[in-house]
Amino acid sequence: MKLTGKCSRNRNFRASSIRQRKQQHVLDVRMRPKRTQQLRLWKGYRAFLKTTMFVVAIAGLIYSFNALINLLFLENPAYAITQINVQTDGTLTRQQILEKSGIKEGNNLFRTNLAEVHSRLARLTQVESVEVRRLFPNQIAMKITERVPIAWVVPRIKPENASKASRLYMVDSSGVLLEVEAMIPHYVSLPIIKGAEIDQIELGKPIVEPGLKSALQLLDLYNKKMMHTYFNIESIDLSKGYSMLAIDSNYTEILFARNYISKQLDRLEELFQHCNKIGRQPAAINLIVERNMPVILRRPGQEIIRQAAAQESHNTLSFEPEANLKLTPSASRERIRN
Repeated sequence: MKLTGKCSRNRNFRASSIRQRKQQHVLDVRMRPKRTQQLRLWKGYRAFLKTTMFVVAIAGLIYSFNALINLLFLENPAYAITQINVQTDGTLTRQQILEKSGIKEGNNLFRTNLAEVHSRLARLTQVESVEVRRLFPNQIAMKITERVPIAWVVPRIKPENASKASRLYMVDSSGVLLEVEAMIPHYVSLPIIKGAEIDQIELGKPIVEPGLKSALQLLDLYNKKMMHTYFNIESIDLSKGYSMLAIDSNYTEILFARNYISKQLDRLEELFQHCNKIGRQPAAINLIVERNMPVILRRPGQEIIRQAAAQESHNTLSFEPEANLKLTPSASRERIRN
C-alpha cells in the first residue's frame, strides 16, 4: 500500500445554482379562481360586520348614557330652579341683574351655563366682580360687587368727536368710565371733573390720562383724610395742564399741583384750622407754592354768591395785596394786610 504526502478529502459542492434551487423548491399550488374570490369576499364581509357591530354597540352605550343623564339630571323636575339669590352692593336692581344674566325660574340647574352668565354680567360697566354658584338641588346664587363712582367727568373732546362733548360720564377711583343705569340722590352731589383730555372714550375700561389720574387721586385722599369737614369739592378743572383748580361749595378756589397731593392736603388742613381760629374764611388758596403760600381771605360781610360770580370770570387766581395771607407750612407766623 502506497501512502502519499497529501490525503484527499471529499468536499461538499453545490450541485446547482441559487436560481435552479428556487425553481426546484417552488410549491406549485393552483386553486380555482372562483373559490379564491369567494374566500376574499367572505373575509371582507366578516371584517365589515365586526366593525358595524362595534360601532352600533358604542352608539348604543352613548345613547343609553345620555338617556340616563337626561332622566336623572337634565330633565329631572327635582333640579328645576325655584329660587335665585341675588346679592349686590350697588344700584343694580334684582330685575336688571336677572334680565342681564338670562336665568329664569324653572330652568334646569345643570343646563344653566354659569360661565356664560358670568360673562354677561361682567360686561356691565358698573360691575367690578361677579360670583355665580349652584346651590343644590334647585337654587342659583349670584354675588355682584359694583364699582363705586366718585365723580362725574366732562371730557374735553377732540373736534372729530364733538358729538360726545356734552355727555357726562361717571368714573370710579381706578379711572373706569361707568354707564349710569339708575340715578340716585347721592350721584347728584358728586364732584365734576372737567377739562380732561381723553383721546378715546370706552365705557368699562380705565382711562390713562395723567390729569384725570391726579384728580382721582386728589378725591381719594380727600375722602380718606376726611377733608369734607373743612370744605366740599364741587368741581375740579384740569384745563390748565400743569395744575388742578378745585372749587368747593363756598366757592373757594384751591389750586393744587398734580404731584405730592397728600402733602398739599396736610398743609390745606393746617390752613383751615388756622382760619377757624382767627374767624376768617379763605376765598382762594395756592398750594403750588410750598412756603409762604398765597391765600386770599374773604372780607367780613361780603356776600359769597356775589364774590363767586366775580371770580368765575377769571381763569387764573388773582391775589389782592390787601387781602393776602402768607403762611409757612407750620403756620407759626402770619401776616394779614387789610
